Amino acid sequence: MPYLKPSFIRHMTAKNLTTSQAWTALNRHAKEMMSTSISDLFKNNPLRSEQLLVATSIGIFDFAKNNISEETIKLLDQLFSETELNQ
Repeated sequence: MPYLKPSFIRHMTAKNLTTSQAWTALNRHAKEMMSTSISDLFKNNPLRSEQLLVATSIGIFDFAKNNISEETIKLLDQLFSETELNQ
């Protein structure tokens, strides 16, 4: 049985993803985050563990120990909206 891609992937191309304004902003942000340590993120936000814990029907995902911030999530949401990945 062949692998079927979800419909949003069939309509998404790398070109319109990587040429979006949100992609550019996310790349800029990623470079900034490279110099940020996870321990500093925990020091600056004591509630990080609770805020970046996501429970879904398939499991619980702890994003707190990843080098991301609230800004990262905002930019990802912007990328999903611009490229219609949130449809």
